[in-house]
Amino acid sequence: MSHEILNISYGEDLILSIFPGNPQRFWRYLITVALVAIAYMGSAQFTLSWLGLGAEASPVWPSAGIALAVLFLQGKRLWVGVAIGAFWLNLSLGASFLVSLGSVIGCTLQAVVGAMGLRCLNFNPTLERLKDAYVLIIFGAIIAPSINATISTVVNCWVGFMPWHQFGLNWGTLWLGDSMGILVFTPLLLLMVQDSPQRIFPPNYLPQQILEAVLCWSLLGVLSWLVFQSRTTFALSDYPLEYLPFPFVVWAALRFRVWGAVLASLIVSGMAIGGVLQGIGPFVVKTGSTLGAILLLQTFMAVVTITALVLAAAMSERQQAEHQLRATLERDRLLAEIALRIRQSLDLDQILQTTVVEVRQLLQADRVYISYLDENNHSKIAAESVACAYKSLLGWKASEKLLQETQELFAQRQILIRDNTERVNVTPYLKDFYRHYQIKATLAIPLILDDQLFGLLAVHQCHRSRHWQSFEVDWLRRLAVQVTIAIQQAQLYQQVQGLNSNLESQVAERTLQLEEKMQELQRLYELKDVFLQAVSHDLRTSMMGLILMLKGTQNCSGETVALPRRILDRLIENSDRQLTLINALSEDHFNQGRKIELHCQPLCLNELLSQILADLQPLFSSNHAQLTTVIPQTLPPVKADPTQLRCVFQHLLTNALKHNLPGVKITLTVRVERDMLHCAIADNGVGMSKQQCDRLFKLYVRGLHSQHLTGIGLGLYLCRQIINAHGGQIRVTSVPTEGSTFNFSLPFYRGNVGIA
Repeated sequence: MSHEILNISYGEDLILSIFPGNPQRFWRYLITVALVAIAYMGSAQFTLSWLGLGAEASPVWPSAGIALAVLFLQGKRLWVGVAIGAFWLNLSLGASFLVSLGSVIGCTLQAVVGAMGLRCLNFNPTLERLKDAYVLIIFGAIIAPSINATISTVVNCWVGFMPWHQFGLNWGTLWLGDSMGILVFTPLLLLMVQDSPQRIFPPNYLPQQILEAVLCWSLLGVLSWLVFQSRTTFALSDYPLEYLPFPFVVWAALRFRVWGAVLASLIVSGMAIGGVLQGIGPFVVKTGSTLGAILLLQTFMAVVTITALVLAAAMSERQQAEHQLRATLERDRLLAEIALRIRQSLDLDQILQTTVVEVRQLLQADRVYISYLDENNHSKIAAESVACAYKSLLGWKASEKLLQETQELFAQRQILIRDNTERVNVTPYLKDFYRHYQIKATLAIPLILDDQLFGLLAVHQCHRSRHWQSFEVDWLRRLAVQVTIAIQQAQLYQQVQGLNSNLESQVAERTLQLEEKMQELQRLYELKDVFLQAVSHDLRTSMMGLILMLKGTQNCSGETVALPRRILDRLIENSDRQLTLINALSEDHFNQGRKIELHCQPLCLNELLSQILADLQPLFSSNHAQLTTVIPQTLPPVKADPTQLRCVFQHLLTNALKHNLPGVKITLTVRVERDMLHCAIADNGVGMSKQQCDRLFKLYVRGLHSQHLTGIGLGLYLCRQIINAHGGQIRVTSVPTEGSTFNFSLPFYRGNVGIA
């Protein structure tokens, strides 16, 4: 029991030493080795039974192709399975131990050296490059099979299994058999594992393309059967009919590329081998022996398979070149369109959003975004395009640690390229970022603005890792330059807009100041007009009275005219009144808001009105006006300034004469009501509109060329100022074509006299 426990523990230690930390890998390895051995042994037995051969060499050896494909795809550690399968096969055929050992060594070394050579030469199992086709043909199908052919033939001759004079024939048969097995079956196995048969009939094939595929494979199969296996064409076998399927092999290789070449060569080779085994077909007829037919068959298979593989690889390479050219043109077109939009548009948000959408479509990425640093040095996403299956970065805010790490990564303005983020040693912050947003591969270009890191143009692959091609990196770098130009242009536009706004505000401010100056100047002109109108209008009344008295004296006979004292007093009083008015005008007496200084005293209105009417009698006569007075004989004294009150009556009466047609009727009415004396001056003249009445007592400039207007500008404004200063009110009522009535009131005298 102790020995059994010791052996079990030793076995476990051995397993752990081979596969440390994971014993399950050892059992998976054993199962894989067993499957490889079974596949090697099974394919060999099927080939020998199908061809009816014993221990002699086969014209085609699928086991060699299987061994090379398995070791290339799964690694050289599976050489044990190849060795077990080869040894098992030789024992089943009754070969001696030395012959079996030589065969095992030759087959195993052939597969190991072939797989290692393909890996060292960067062989791509898709066979879509001419380089891959040449590597498989030269190294896999020519050099590697020579190892097994040499070792097996030497051992067979050395142990006496065959004579030395058959060394060349046996070596050539073994070499051609392994070569044909590798050329026919290795590409098929590689494509089945690495690629999908759907590439023969892609889902987007058109009906006519499907019809073409069916026609191609049907014609190839039928023609191959007719040439190699049909007895009806046996009589024509002297002719080179074996190459009749060749155009269809070329057709399949051109239209369906590698899959078409592999399947076409498999169909033609299978039909040709079947014909030779049946003793019919062009190869048997031409040679007359099975051995010669097999040699011709191997040569034919080699020509057909090599031609199909090379032609398919060339077409695939050409299509890849065309695809890359179209992709390059598309990238250049997109870059040119973005540059054109940058030059034509100033909408930065639209430019950036369109850019990330088109970049994601072109690169077939899962997420593309543009980020920038704001004025607070915080990272913000300016634009993003992301597949619906993954999280969006919009609204995401980077932590200070992550932001600091990102700035350190791009401190030297280097491009960040990571094909597989899981295999890169990063800080926990960046690792959490990759995990949270499912980032498997990333490509980030720094955006440099004014010699400072402004932001990033980043591309993410989320569903798998990705190897970023050099042309993708270069194109994205050039695109980042255009994005930087767009940002600079937008910033310059914002600066120009700011300067323009400031300039507009300054222009508006200067315009407002100019308008204020213009209004002030206009007011000065209006004051000038007011002054001139006051001189021409308001002094005219006093001057007319003075001239009338002087003309009345002038009419007296004699050289010397005696001037009564009464008239002299009137002349002096009139002159004083004119001087007072001129002084008031020169002192800007009529500015709105300035009060009038009154020298009030008890005044009998009957005497004042008698004097005023006597002075204006010549003016009434010259205008043929009819004056009617309704004045009581005895009126209570009023508190008034005689000079100012005289001015009011004279203005109102002369205005009634001046602004109406000759022959106007004027009525002067005075009545006592409560504690006020009410005076009214009415005429039946032209009248005024309501709009004119509303602005009649305001200080304004009347048009110099207006005729028959009741507004008199400064005169009525002065009347209102005088009446208001006495404590009374003045108003006007008028109807156009019916006349006007001016009403004003004066307070009674109450004993004390002062200054209003």
